[in-house]
Amino acid sequence: MYVANPDLPQTLRGNARLGGADYAHVLERWTTVGAQVHPAPNIVLLPETLAAFLATHRVVYETGLPGDRILVVQILP
Repeated sequence: MYVANPDLPQTLRGNARLGGADYAHVLERWTTVGAQVHPAPNIVLLPETLAAFLATHRVVYETGLPGDRILVVQILP
């Protein structure tokens, strides 16, 4: 069974620490068009925010072209 939490974009934007997750599904386009959080407006992350998150944790899967990559990230303690 998988448990999902839709709050990752808000958590990253607020520089909060992730808890209770082993992996995260991240879209690189969150830095350009934003993360869709219906019914609220898209949340656009600063490129530095996403880069810091990716540098702190382990990217285990990556696909897509630069600027539009889809990443699966293992959350490290």
